[in-house]
Amino acid sequence: MKIQTQRTKLTEITWDDLDNIHGLHAIFEVDEFNTVGIPKDIEETRQNIRPYVEAKECDPQSKYTWNIVHKESGEFIGLCGMKLSLDKFR
Repeated sequence: MKIQTQRTKLTEITWDDLDNIHGLHAIFEVDEFNTVGIPKDIEETRQNIRPYVEAKECDPQSKYTWNIVHKESGEFIGLCGMKLSLDKFR
């Protein structure tokens, strides 16, 4: 699933995004809003994002995580996600 706005492009994360995600999660200020904490190394980041990368293979898919890229520059600027819950919580 891809989402585009006037200034950004969102694409589901892949293993190619590992370095960008690790760099983002290693920023102290980001950690205030991140529930997984600052990873000790890139392997910890790999394990943290594994369920979200592999979620694309599930049918039906219940977890979505997108990288956010600035359309004009192609620069990685962040992540966003959504997790679908039980129907009774709609």
